[in-house]
Amino acid sequence: MAWFYNGNQISGAWTDAKGVTHPATWDDDWTDAEKHQAGLISTAEKDELWAQLDLHTAYLKGENESCTSYDDSIFFISQMLDHWNYIDEKDKTAYQAVLSVTTRKDLETQAAVNKTNRDYLASTDWYITRKSDTGVAVPADILTKRQEARVAVIE
Repeated sequence: MAWFYNGNQISGAWTDAKGVTHPATWDDDWTDAEKHQAGLISTAEKDELWAQLDLHTAYLKGENESCTSYDDSIFFISQMLDHWNYIDEKDKTAYQAVLSVTTRKDLETQAAVNKTNRDYLASTDWYITRKSDTGVAVPADILTKRQEARVAVIE
């Protein structure tokens, strides 16, 4: 089984972040618990954590419903970003963006705002049609509110 330390697969002798050099026989001599205590993670564990990270990210984006809660997903991703050394800077930036910008609550709120404003625009379209057909002016307050509604809609 392959083992990783700080994002790198290790084999043979290796040196940890504290400067301690470990013998080439660590893989045979150490138990899995000792490997974990040294900060090592197996391929299977690493793959499972990546899968969980992707699952929680998809939940926050509204792409699945299989996580326990919004707050749990925020917590899991935050902990992974703060404590897991297997995420490169490019991926870390993408996951941070999910946390700060593309949260499920923000998307749901914007969707509600979009619906309200699109409904208003649809309900006042007849003023624009009347203006086009008959030349009767659209009231200034309606024009102002329609402009505000268009600005409020974010795709």
